[in-house]
Amino acid sequence: PALNSLLDKGFVSIVLVGKRKHYRPLSPNQLSAVFERKKSDLNFLIQELSSKIPSTTEPLEMLYFPGKNGINSAAEVFLEESKGKMWRTFESSVVNHPSIDFYQFEDYIDRRVGKGIHARVIASTNIVYPWLKERIDKDKEELRDILLVPGKTFPFRVVIGINENRILILSGEDVVFGAVIKIVQIAQTLATIHDMIWSKYR
Repeated sequence: PALNSLLDKGFVSIVLVGKRKHYRPLSPNQLSAVFERKKSDLNFLIQELSSKIPSTTEPLEMLYFPGKNGINSAAEVFLEESKGKMWRTFESSVVNHPSIDFYQFEDYIDRRVGKGIHARVIASTNIVYPWLKERIDKDKEELRDILLVPGKTFPFRVVIGINENRILILSGEDVVFGAVIKIVQIAQTLATIHDMIWSKYR
């Protein structure tokens, strides 16, 4: 099987000596030539595929960060890359900024406020916890507007943030990760859904 695999890849040749088969590997110089040929083939395939796939003016860009540190990294990227003055977020009173320590959370809010970014938050909850009430009381000074919606109707399992062209996803349950997706069409669609819910329940 190993020889057959090498033969298929062109790394080994067969030499017939009488009735016997001998297998001869390519020399290092020949291997280099094989890889160059494969590189040429790959470039050709890329050009062929590129001509058949419609181009978009807004390429998809996704950054994925696993684990607790990944949640912090994704949140930092989202803040750093935000150029506008409005965030829309979907949050849960149970899964509220998962795995971010309280002091980090407060510092993050301060830096968002420092950039003059207003946060419009739709929070899914069935109970107004004391910490949530304290947070609502600070809405004005922290440039935030919180709308509470019924958790049974809107069971958000992750935190989703939307700015002018990016989506932030923070997951603290099951698979813990943070992600930032840059694609204008999806960001605008989620912003529209956010506005629809906001208009209905505000």
